Amino acid sequence: MFIGLIISIARVLYYGRLLERVWGSKEFVKFIAFTNFFTMICTFGIFILLYYVMGHENLLYTPTTGFHIVLVGFLISMKQSFPYYEINVRQFIKLRAKCLPSFLVLIVLMASFFVDNPIVYVRFIVFGTHRSWIYLQFFQRRSRGRFQGDCKIEFVVCAPAGFTVL
Repeated sequence: MFIGLIISIARVLYYGRLLERVWGSKEFVKFIAFTNFFTMICTFGIFILLYYVMGHENLLYTPTTGFHIVLVGFLISMKQSFPYYEINVRQFIKLRAKCLPSFLVLIVLMASFFVDNPIVYVRFIVFGTHRSWIYLQFFQRRSRGRFQGDCKIEFVVCAPAGFTVL
């Protein structure tokens, strides 16, 4: 748990440094608050629904938020702000920032078949990815407050390169 906290802080310091320069402090904090709050609301609603359907009382006591949400949101924002930024993974794999969110969701969904309690991580990743995209697509202030959201049609989270929204 302590190591996870240290890793999360290091990631916030790294990605936050890049994104705060582009957005400004106010927009950066609004992004984190929006993503965390609405992901928490959605996961809480899912657990209430699952409790009514399945009747397992432990679903009511499952944590509904975590810092995984913000880290996934940073990947979405890196896709939007720096789509051609390359990340080298052990010098064998080169990934561009525009592929990272889809790659992470795929890895988490595949790994969920092999862990004991997959709903703990899958909900954070899936809901966090979606809520971050919603904020960046529709609510983020751009160009000194005159425009809201991202006007580029290429900013699609789960579609591979070459696909566009119809």
